[in-house]
Amino acid sequence: MQDTAPKIPIGLIETVLNSPNAAGLIAGGETHMSALHFVGEVVPFTPDESWILEIVAGCLPTNYSGNTLGEIPGMISDSLKKGYGAPSKSKKGSAAETGLNIVRQPEMELFHTPQKVGFAALTLPEHGTICLPIRSDMMKNFVRLRYYNKTGKTIGREAVTEVVDQLEAEALFISPEEEVHIRLAGHDGDVYYDLGQSDGTMVKSTPAGWTLVREAPVRFHRPNGFTAQVTPARGGNLDDLRELLQLDMKNWVLLLAFLIISLKPTHPYMALLLSGGHGSGKSKISELVKRIIDPNALEKFRLPKDEHTLAIQAAMVRMLVYDNTSSVRWDLSDALCAMLTGGGFSIRKYYTDDEQRMFKNARPAIINGIGEFASQHDLLDRAIAIKLPTMPAGTRMTEKAINARFEAILPGVLGCLFDIVSVALRRFDEVESPTTVRMADAAQWLIAAEPATGLPEGTFLRALEASVKDVTIENTINHPLVLAILKLLDHGGPERVFEGSMGELHDKLKDEYGRLGPQMPQTASHLSNALQRLAHGMAEIGIKVEMQQRTNRARPVRIWIEANGLTPEPSEMVKRLL
Repeated sequence: MQDTAPKIPIGLIETVLNSPNAAGLIAGGETHMSALHFVGEVVPFTPDESWILEIVAGCLPTNYSGNTLGEIPGMISDSLKKGYGAPSKSKKGSAAETGLNIVRQPEMELFHTPQKVGFAALTLPEHGTICLPIRSDMMKNFVRLRYYNKTGKTIGREAVTEVVDQLEAEALFISPEEEVHIRLAGHDGDVYYDLGQSDGTMVKSTPAGWTLVREAPVRFHRPNGFTAQVTPARGGNLDDLRELLQLDMKNWVLLLAFLIISLKPTHPYMALLLSGGHGSGKSKISELVKRIIDPNALEKFRLPKDEHTLAIQAAMVRMLVYDNTSSVRWDLSDALCAMLTGGGFSIRKYYTDDEQRMFKNARPAIINGIGEFASQHDLLDRAIAIKLPTMPAGTRMTEKAINARFEAILPGVLGCLFDIVSVALRRFDEVESPTTVRMADAAQWLIAAEPATGLPEGTFLRALEASVKDVTIENTINHPLVLAILKLLDHGGPERVFEGSMGELHDKLKDEYGRLGPQMPQTASHLSNALQRLAHGMAEIGIKVEMQQRTNRARPVRIWIEANGLTPEPSEMVKRLL
């Protein structure tokens, strides 16, 4: 008599008996993810819907009342579309083919970013969803581990490369395009903050408040150095942070404004310029603000020398902190401005071809140093400047005591900040965008958030206006070019006027030996650019600059004084130049 009973593949039996996802189905509870992963495991052995339904039904508890069985057909269809179907019938495939079959599971979704970087999103029951760049060492190690766990054998370097190459091709050409974020992202009027904890917990802030969640409609990446944030707690008090940092009310308002702007879901952001002498605590405050917004194994950088390094650093962290800065060159100042406002940067990918590697990351930044280390007015207009006094004798705490107190108040501080974010989300479209500051979107966010801080109405806007004006005036008065121009005007007669070409002005700014100082524009063209950058600040202190259209021979320029209360007197300038 012929046996007509269907033959059950041995591999299917082994998979069902050894699958941790089958154990998850048997346990009941949250069965959706267990079923999704389980279907991906059994589809390579049989795509038969009735078989898989029977197996899943047999695993579920007898009193199960959920709708997992109704979701099975869709899970089978998705698994087949992703290529999790029956493996090759050849007796033995290559290590790369086996590796692909092992890692291609429903818990892995491929996508690419707008910058054409391939990613794999891995949803693991114990870790939530994590996104790995397909070319990263983490992804290669994931392939190695999954291969070993499945086969009991190691996979060679060449086979790993083939697996990664294939996954990247699928991510770039047949997978969707999605943004990937570090630490914080906005979606449909809500804000998600990745705590970086091992179970994938995030903070979801909505106009109604904030909650802890495990799933989000946005993709998060955790680069090297990314560390976990503590779980926020309700009932905290921001005054605890102010007391720890020992800030007066003026500086506290500015620092709080920077913290709130840094939790804004979209650019533009602002730079925090912390200046102060030795013993003012500027490095420690920078470190603690970084730990509030974006804890990282590497808390502070030195200011980079080129735009490429800046772009790479911005791609690896949520908040940049530059410590002990002596000066910010004009070209790097421009690059920082572009980063704050969401500008991009590209560089040739390899020296042998014309492919471009693109970077586009908007980030808040902290720069600290002694004196006026930033002088470019474009950056100053996008910055919150705080001058820290030297701490009085007897008030300084030890590093250990500061850290212990900070760790104790951090959960409550975070809870307060997420409360403020919720209010800002609720009110943002209701408040008007201010016209008195350059970073109007950031100021509008602050105005929307202000009622949750307990500060009087208009406090943030007045503080921003005063900060930008004060730092612009101070940096203009002390700028080497402005000092030289004022000296020239003072020596030119009581009218204090210069009229001539840009080349003539450049020659007159040279010293008696025919040289220019290292901080002065070295050509007439550079002088023209510098004057345009400084024109706004010079007007604030009563120095007017009028550059006329270029002729065939030269570019005429007129500089004169319209004195106001901020205009230095000639006698004061003589003292400055001594």
